[in-house]
Amino acid sequence: MADTNREMTKGHSPLVSILIPNHNGEPYLKDAVESALAQTHPSIEVIVIDDGSTDLSTSTLAAFGDRIQWLQLSQSGACVARNRALELAKGEYIQYLDADDLLFPTKIEEQLPYLTSGASDLVFCRGTIFGDGKPERPKKAPIRELADTDPFLYCIYQRLSTPAPLHRRELLDRVGGFRPDVPFAQELDLHLRLTAAGARIAFHDSLLYRVRHHQSPTRISQGSRPPGAYLQILLDLSHILLKDSVYSLTSERRHALANLVAQHAIYAYRNGAPEQAATAFQMARQLDPSFHVHERKWYLPAARRIGYQNLEWCLSKIRKWNQKRRALFHATHSHSSS
Repeated sequence: MADTNREMTKGHSPLVSILIPNHNGEPYLKDAVESALAQTHPSIEVIVIDDGSTDLSTSTLAAFGDRIQWLQLSQSGACVARNRALELAKGEYIQYLDADDLLFPTKIEEQLPYLTSGASDLVFCRGTIFGDGKPERPKKAPIRELADTDPFLYCIYQRLSTPAPLHRRELLDRVGGFRPDVPFAQELDLHLRLTAAGARIAFHDSLLYRVRHHQSPTRISQGSRPPGAYLQILLDLSHILLKDSVYSLTSERRHALANLVAQHAIYAYRNGAPEQAATAFQMARQLDPSFHVHERKWYLPAARRIGYQNLEWCLSKIRKWNQKRRALFHATHSHSSS
């Protein structure tokens, strides 16, 4: 149930809350907030949670006066900041926006009818990429034909950005918002939980947001990650989807998730996380023993005959042997030529 304190204002237009987490995003923060305030939908509130910034972000926010609501927390991560903003939000509908990205003015106005009609719980759209020295261009569009597509499968196969969807608040409350301990791939994690919890989705084929690509260390997507980091997110997510009664995994969903887990188990093994990969292969079998991976044609029958871990162990030995052979070949020919 939506909170009874949530409002319908300005001629009964539904209130939409635009929620922005920020950590040291001062160079871009003003533009992000202004893009939120510039929405053509007549009833919005903008809430910014500053996640322990040490730059001039708070001065930027204070300059907006009572046009926005903002709060500073000790640094806890983007997911905690987003969840705190959700707690403060009064809107029945929620728009997330990162502090370095932008919304086109008509984003809320164009997407909201999909939700107010009662037919959908979140609606995606297309966006553009800018800020990296290249011409601004559209991001790769997600699947457009949704009539026969399970929402869970739609989300598992897409690279979805934080500002793309407009959400019905009720579903976010149902799943508890973002998982606080997810360091990246937060959108995938959230959308899979939302759709497993019954969210109905729609796609509005318009360019309605802009994702800024830059090299600032404050970007979530920047920086190196330990081997198996992404796999661990998938493992934790799989455990949650299996054990929590709010989620429903059909056989088709289990198969798709098993495929994803197994594929990243292979990557993790090859990148130096064999123990984590072993746990992931067990999870994939628990989800669906008939899972598939995208490898060479001989890989799957060989793995099913001797086991994925044994096959990867053998392949690692072959790769090391080939590396030594190539190094010896180059050393020998280099010595001969000299």
